[in-house]
Amino acid sequence: MSDDLNTLKQRALADFAEFVNPMKVRTLKAAGIDLIEERRDGACTWDLTGRRFIDCQTGSGIMNVGRHNREIVAALKKALDTYDIGVFLVCSRQKADLARKLAEITPAT
Repeated sequence: MSDDLNTLKQRALADFAEFVNPMKVRTLKAAGIDLIEERRDGACTWDLTGRRFIDCQTGSGIMNVGRHNREIVAALKKALDTYDIGVFLVCSRQKADLARKLAEITPAT
């Protein structure tokens, strides 16, 4: 690994340990798998050096449909462009549709 990549890796690990989860960094280092994920697609992930790994952790929610699933990414981009996701003074069709659907699928109290 080049010095630049090693510096990036060490900085990312230090920041992750300080601001997210120090025990995770210690555990991964001890196991020799202190990788920094750089890119992801489908069932694979790549580290800073470009090495490809198969992601065998399929029990983490979105991972069940693959990393960077193109259909989901496209749907999210469309939603950001078209749906009312803010707290605006007036009513919106999207909020009303969601409220109706939630009322239909949840039990009454």
